[in-house]
Amino acid sequence: MATIEERVADLEGKMIPDLRDEMRRGFEQMSARFDAVDKRFDAANQRFDGVDKRLDRIESRVERIDDRADRHFMWIVGIQFTMMMIFIGALLAAVLRAV
Repeated sequence: MATIEERVADLEGKMIPDLRDEMRRGFEQMSARFDAVDKRFDAANQRFDGVDKRLDRIESRVERIDDRADRHFMWIVGIQFTMMMIFIGALLAAVLRAV
């Protein structure tokens, strides 16, 4: 007849599967989960790349509009300066005629 310690050891051996196999399965599951997360990050990076491209296009459009506004502003300032010089010249001519 087996002692109590032998019986407990026998039951423990039957109840607990091989620890190495269990650890391997756990590591495989974790590896699979990390692979799934990595795939999700890759998909998110691709989406962000698409957003970056769209933002670059929008930025180039804004820069073109800004350049156009700068040119128009310079034209307007030039026209106003020219008109001011014409009015000053006309006023000086009127003042000098009156003298």
